[in-house]
Amino acid sequence: MKFLLLLLSLSLFLTVNSQTRFNFKNYTISDGLSQSSITTILQDDLNGLWVGTQDGLNRFDGKSFENLTSDNTEGIYSDYILCSIKDNEGNLYFGTNKGLLVYDFTNDVFRSYFISESHSFTKINSISKDTKGDIWVSVSDIGVYKFNRKEAKFYSYSSKIPFFKIKEIEISQEDELIAITENDEIILFDITSDKLIKTNHLGKITLNSISFFNGKTYISSNNGVFGLHLPSLAIQPLFKSLFKKYGNQNISDVYYENNFGWIFCTKKNGIFFLMNDDGLHHCTEDLFQKNALLFNEINSISKDNSGTFWLATQRGLSSFNPLQQGFLGVGASGEKEKGIPSPGVWSFSETKDAKHLFIGTDYAVTKLNNKTGVFKSYFFPKEQQMNQQCCLLRQSQKKKLW
Repeated sequence: MKFLLLLLSLSLFLTVNSQTRFNFKNYTISDGLSQSSITTILQDDLNGLWVGTQDGLNRFDGKSFENLTSDNTEGIYSDYILCSIKDNEGNLYFGTNKGLLVYDFTNDVFRSYFISESHSFTKINSISKDTKGDIWVSVSDIGVYKFNRKEAKFYSYSSKIPFFKIKEIEISQEDELIAITENDEIILFDITSDKLIKTNHLGKITLNSISFFNGKTYISSNNGVFGLHLPSLAIQPLFKSLFKKYGNQNISDVYYENNFGWIFCTKKNGIFFLMNDDGLHHCTEDLFQKNALLFNEINSISKDNSGTFWLATQRGLSSFNPLQQGFLGVGASGEKEKGIPSPGVWSFSETKDAKHLFIGTDYAVTKLNNKTGVFKSYFFPKEQQMNQQCCLLRQSQKKKLW
């Protein structure tokens, strides 16, 4: 009983004092996902979550996943889902490697649309919508198209946007279409005037994604995050503190939350948080920790109506809510800086300035830096480690630990 009380108390203290660790909830194939590689995440008007993979759609109601594929669902022609968006009427659009898949939300039916009969196997790799609600797509090796929802027909913009290897498009609130190409060019097209405004080639920088926050445009790249000035298409490197501490990062996606701060997803190094009130923090996968990030390779991030963030990774789905952490348990870890060296916890003591928490385990005393979330263990001599427990921790006035 004493052990359980101490373990629960430790979890509570870690939650209150260490804001660097987030309680991730993870979902994999064993939880019902049809496939591990998550490509896109979208929420419908009934708060259902739609998860796109390389092997079908997964509709999540908060408890279980419903797998929707070409084998079991009429209207689905391709199981390889690449991107998604919701229109103003609540209908869902999914870009696939065989055309555009549309879910009629009112009638609960799927329909697939193709660029033309000769292009039924075209890959739609990005999708966006303008202020009128019209849907725009980029088609691999063909160019940009607008999808007329009433006519259920595609209109080509290849003569006005003469770039074919486009990998992502986004449309701003001013109806400016911004595109990035596989050759790392940025394109600015004005939908209202129907004119190509400007292009800019960034050379050695690999462009990954486009984001809008508070009226500003951001570009994620293999060389960090840049602010994009419109209409000049000039870029400015941002978040120098991140790269000064951790080095250059290949950023796949970013998100900004007014009451929280910045979230940076990477292609191979987990997730970074630049919090408004607590500085810069880093979370990575840890197979030994149940509530750790699932996988370091993150494709994108999205936020649902409850304030929960969802991460599309190459190994499954991760979620966290920074404002609703609850209990956060920390156990034995294979990486010494991420956890305690033993699952047996017997006591703990916090410094008066609340900067450090000392944890007594079976054969070591571990110090937790409450600000950075880093653990450091001090082991008993090897000849004394058998049948040893650190049962009492107290801090004297001389700052010695007993």
